[in-house]
Amino acid sequence: MTKILKRRLSSTQQHAFSSALLTIKDLGRLLPASRRTIYRLVKDGDLPPPIRIGSRPRWLPSQISEWLVSKVTWVDDASDGGDA
Repeated sequence: MTKILKRRLSSTQQHAFSSALLTIKDLGRLLPASRRTIYRLVKDGDLPPPIRIGSRPRWLPSQISEWLVSKVTWVDDASDGGDA
């Protein structure tokens, strides 16, 4: 763990740091999924694990974005059966 994360952060620093991360409520609105589903996805290894700030789970937006892109099924426009 880096030294910056080992030292204790002030409440202002904690707020600034945690506001840059996604809460479980944010994640639930984004996916959309319940808390239970989110924790099941993490347990099954289907969703990146959270970062713990104290006892609070937070997710890096970049990891969630990458995860979402990896779950997208791309459809080729030429294969849609329409007249082109």
